[in-house]
Amino acid sequence: MTGKNTVIDAHAHAFPDALAPKAIARLSSHYGHSFALDGTIASLRASMRKAGITHTVILPVGTRPDQTPSINRFAAGLAESPDLIPFGTATPARSNFKDDIARLRDAGIRGVKFHADYQGFNVDEARLFPLYEAIAGAGLIAFFHSGGSLNVTAPPRCTPDRLARVMGRVPELRIVAAHLGGWRMWDSVEQHLIGRPLWLDTSFCMDYMPPDRMMRMARAHGMDRVLFGTDSPWNGQGADLERIRSLPWTADELERLLCRNASALFMPRPTS
Repeated sequence: MTGKNTVIDAHAHAFPDALAPKAIARLSSHYGHSFALDGTIASLRASMRKAGITHTVILPVGTRPDQTPSINRFAAGLAESPDLIPFGTATPARSNFKDDIARLRDAGIRGVKFHADYQGFNVDEARLFPLYEAIAGAGLIAFFHSGGSLNVTAPPRCTPDRLARVMGRVPELRIVAAHLGGWRMWDSVEQHLIGRPLWLDTSFCMDYMPPDRMMRMARAHGMDRVLFGTDSPWNGQGADLERIRSLPWTADELERLLCRNASALFMPRPTS
């Protein structure tokens, strides 16, 4: 779906109501960061209405293999929402990961979110490739947290060079690399990912890199493969949307960022 007033936030998070307070408190303490929303679907929808965002991609924060069924049930419960585009989670630590992928596909989930630092693997480990192949075979998308994290000193487990190796091994896998390909690793993004056939999102970047560099990297990569994302509730959706719109994009570039690219990537239902 595209239209004059369509705006798609390609990167946000929300939790079941019962879990949201604990999740937000834990993440806030861990990262030393204040959140813009309370982590519930209701607060996200209120934010969307206020900002003028029509659709939001919801990415799960999976930390343990035993959380997979409950996270994916939550995603499946949102799959028919006209304004929300949920992703699920998967891990090679579950022997039945192929069944997990099939259930996500059958529920109309668009893809799988990976946060390797939470999930305890490097994204280019050999044990990941059968999972990536299953995701690609199901017609789903692999969405990666890429690069570093706020106030975390441990080496990132999803880096631009590791993602490039994944692309080389499973070229049919559709990949979105968050944070413009690798948070605060943008020299490495330019070396390994810019111009290659994957999508990058703008989430959590604008406070940490000059706007002219973000625009230069987006244009060098190809404006048909860059997505607007906020990382809500980390950042406010309205504030990030205003900042993106304030930059000197062409009208066509801005439409691609805010609507056309994400619509083409996320809106069609996966098919078996």
